[in-house]
Amino acid sequence: MSRVLVKLFRDHAKAEQAIRKLKSRGYTGAEIGVLVRDRAAWIEPIIRANGIPVAEVELPGVGPAVALGPTALVLGEAGDAVTAEGALRQGLGISHELYSLYEFGLFLGGVILSVHTGPDRIADARQILREAKEAEATQREAVAVR
Repeated sequence: MSRVLVKLFRDHAKAEQAIRKLKSRGYTGAEIGVLVRDRAAWIEPIIRANGIPVAEVELPGVGPAVALGPTALVLGEAGDAVTAEGALRQGLGISHELYSLYEFGLFLGGVILSVHTGPDRIADARQILREAKEAEATQREAVAVR
């Protein structure tokens, strides 16, 4: 049975770094989901990485968004914006409150990154995402101190 781990990144570069690290550890495009508003920055590189599902959707409070990987599969079945929100919450296993936080972060230009994998690999995925989030926080703190 697949488990899902979800993190919101403010910094696209840190999200991309986390994806590279996941891939270096053997996670595939079928296990890595992305949801982002910035179509240009994500679609072209992903399309070149053949075989990864892509879905464009209109989300309430966010506007147009692009989903990649398993997140695209979840949203691809949704018929409208309200259904898309419910499908996303269910597919990622997040509460309405957490969805609201992620929705706001996405609206501000963040990246929602998810890992859909078996229970035997979830701890490794959690560690990779935690390290990437800590690096993102350290970077923000360094900028704030300057």
